[in-house]
Amino acid sequence: MSRVSRGTFLGTAGFTTTPAFSAAAICRQKDESPERRPRWIESVVELVQARFSEPLRLSDVAKQIGFHPVHVARIFRRHFGITIGEFIRQMRIGFARECLLGTDQSLVEIGLSAGFPSQAYFTTTFKRETGFTPGEYRRASRRAVGPQIRISPAFRCSEGGSARLGSGCRA
Repeated sequence: MSRVSRGTFLGTAGFTTTPAFSAAAICRQKDESPERRPRWIESVVELVQARFSEPLRLSDVAKQIGFHPVHVARIFRRHFGITIGEFIRQMRIGFARECLLGTDQSLVEIGLSAGFPSQAYFTTTFKRETGFTPGEYRRASRRAVGPQIRISPAFRCSEGGSARLGSGCRA
């Protein structure tokens, strides 16, 4: 199976442009329409989108939805082409990208607010997913784009707390 393409919000310096993070943007869409998916799978996506910055495991998600973890994992991967764990990591990375571009928060604050347990894990994961460390990404994006960066209003970071939809970045 092919992996999801990973892009950024820069559009220059070797980056590609990707819309703000949604299940459709992060997960590979198959030929089937969303109407053919089980209704509960959308509940899984909504739950992960609302709580990705918290410690979240497959068993937690499955318990909330009321299905066995193996069944949830199998159906999620069948419909989106990635695991729930990959989806959570991609949500966290997308959130961190927004914060890196739109705030002057420290890397530790951004990593923790995105749901990573430590800066080391944040940096390692970020580099594996993007090819850049968070600091390199921030510096490159500021050189390439300058101050005209616009943050998607649908999904922003909040200073001093966990990630929330629409909570706004604070410089």
